[in-house]
Amino acid sequence: MAEELEPAEPGKQDMIDRKAAWIERMFDRLFGAIQKNPYATIAVISIAMNIWQFNIGTDKDAARILDITQLNEKVNKAIEARVEQKVSEKMAPIQAQQEDQNKKLDTSLNKFDNTMKAVKELVTSKNKKK
Repeated sequence: MAEELEPAEPGKQDMIDRKAAWIERMFDRLFGAIQKNPYATIAVISIAMNIWQFNIGTDKDAARILDITQLNEKVNKAIEARVEQKVSEKMAPIQAQQEDQNKKLDTSLNKFDNTMKAVKELVTSKNKKK
């Protein structure tokens, strides 16, 4: 049971026919070249295949590098977000402790200032009495 293909558009069918004719001409030329000089033909085909494989490998390597770069960026963003979350969790008690120490330090400095004022007043009052 053969499948029926839908007829292509007139312009599209013409392009398909031209491509098929070009491929047929290339195979005819290749066959003729192999009959005339098989070693030279094989050498040319081998060089063409090597260049083609090199281009494919280069494109594949570039795509792999791009994928790795994008993955690294995603990983870095995820790590940064997690580190920021952990740092904020760890910093909360430390900040509270620092604020408490600052309050104690301010209180002790105020007491020291008051003591210094009292000593100055006492010294100045004794000096005035003399």
